[in-house]
Amino acid sequence: MKVCCICKISKLLINYHKDKTSKDGHSYQCKSCAIEKAKKHYLNDIEHSKKIRNNWKQKNKDLSIKLCKDWREKNKEKIKINHKNTEEKLRENLSYSYVKRLLTQHNGFSKEHITNELIEFKRIQIKLKRLLNGELV
Repeated sequence: MKVCCICKISKLLINYHKDKTSKDGHSYQCKSCAIEKAKKHYLNDIEHSKKIRNNWKQKNKDLSIKLCKDWREKNKEKIKINHKNTEEKLRENLSYSYVKRLLTQHNGFSKEHITNELIEFKRIQIKLKRLLNGELV
């Protein structure tokens, strides 16, 4: 057992990262506090964090591609659920991209001929249809 110096809670050593420089071989802060600290650090300077990540990706292109591919392979179900949730939100909110896709796929418009006014008209049409079908309250 060890007490985290951040949250002051006594936890098992498994809840601490290993640290060779520490007397007991574990970090002074628990994993959950370390994660919170890292998140805050990232959010305080997002641009710098993105710059570092992009530099690493450029220097390690092959590894980066392999890691992404491996992650996608291991998380197919998670990706499918996220995609489904995103599609539902786009449909529900009648987003610009959703309405534009409807116009191109179902109404035969080419992307060049779709104007903002046409998208707004289609949104109104969909809202009226939903209202008539009892989908909107």
